[in-house]
Amino acid sequence: MKNILVVGGIAGVVVGIVDAVCSYIFTVTGVFEPPGGWEIWNVPLISLFILAALSLGVIWGIVFGVIYSRLYGCIPGKGAVKGFYFGLLIWLIKDIAISTYMARLSFEISFAIVSILCGFFMWVALGIVLGVLYKPTK
Repeated sequence: MKNILVVGGIAGVVVGIVDAVCSYIFTVTGVFEPPGGWEIWNVPLISLFILAALSLGVIWGIVFGVIYSRLYGCIPGKGAVKGFYFGLLIWLIKDIAISTYMARLSFEISFAIVSILCGFFMWVALGIVLGVLYKPTK
């Protein structure tokens, strides 16, 4: 697919789904306590969280998709491997960097850990989808 906005949007939907699933898994397994505790997380709030995850995923999928298309020639590998490397780069810059500052500045250690863990799966998934779907014009 040549239209990076469409590819980025598709990758963003995948990111939103991965974000919601990872957040659920990490809270149910006890790695992370949901903000406000379990007692406030009813169906409408969970639905709102999923909608926010999907919306943000699409927005950032498009933004990172455009960046991917601009850096395409500089990223090593082909297809999914190229996307994987790009996803790792986003994860390093976005989640690892900001999470360490969150942990240091506001003592949000558990949130920082979950952000790093979920972010890995989110941004690697984004990169792989971009790598598989995006075919630049020559």
